[in-house]
Amino acid sequence: MRNVLFIIGITISCSLSSCISGGPCEEPIQVESGVISIVFKDKSTDKYLYPVNSPSFYYKDSLKIYHETGDTLHLFWSPRLLQPSAPVTDHFTLTAYFFDQKRDLESYQREVCRKYYIHYNATERDTIQLCFKTRDTKCGSEFERAQLYHDGKSVGNSFLNSVSADIFKD
Repeated sequence: MRNVLFIIGITISCSLSSCISGGPCEEPIQVESGVISIVFKDKSTDKYLYPVNSPSFYYKDSLKIYHETGDTLHLFWSPRLLQPSAPVTDHFTLTAYFFDQKRDLESYQREVCRKYYIHYNATERDTIQLCFKTRDTKCGSEFERAQLYHDGKSVGNSFLNSVSADIFKD
């Protein structure tokens, strides 16, 4: 009886370890889906620049973000956090895809830092910097590290293939 239990235990352990370390990838994760998610706030008042139901001096349709090459990032606005099931918030969160497979290929070899220029409106500007390194995994690719900087300070938190941050505008 003890031998039978031992064999069953070994079989279950081997089965579980193959699922954990060598099982098929259900949904491969790719860095092409890497996003940056930003909430903009006023530094002096700590109020949201893009509130959902309140008047604001800033209009989300006026905001533009440019890659250091001059390319415009496609911006998506949502009153929700990254997860669709998250509760509606009182402010809009900006989400944009930042990884370009051709342009950012070198990030597989070394950390790459890219500047992004924020145009709040026709006269007000800001700059952020995103530094990241990617790596291949068994199930696709991911960011080994990703960090967002504003005014020389680290402001972003990375999770899987996304970076989220609060940007405080002067």
